[in-house]
Amino acid sequence: MATSNTPAKILRMHSDRIAHIMKDLEAGQPVKDGISSKIAASKASGVFRPLVAMDDKLVVIEIPWTTVRNLSESELSAFIFDLMQGGQAAKG
Repeated sequence: MATSNTPAKILRMHSDRIAHIMKDLEAGQPVKDGISSKIAASKASGVFRPLVAMDDKLVVIEIPWTTVRNLSESELSAFIFDLMQGGQAAKG
């Protein structure tokens, strides 16, 4: 779990992992049983909403699948990192 005091290095590791998973999902890599339908619904809606636990709150990050598709994994990680820090990243 990340907190408001989590060093940027740790947040970067989290954003790298989320970006890697998202690129795998976008490429159609197999996922755990039970979430395949959620991923399909997410793609149908056009928005991926990962949940990030921070301090005493849960933060939902909304990322359009077009953004996932159009950015490289490192660019996607930077996009997610900005959102995790409360930024208003606007790509897509």
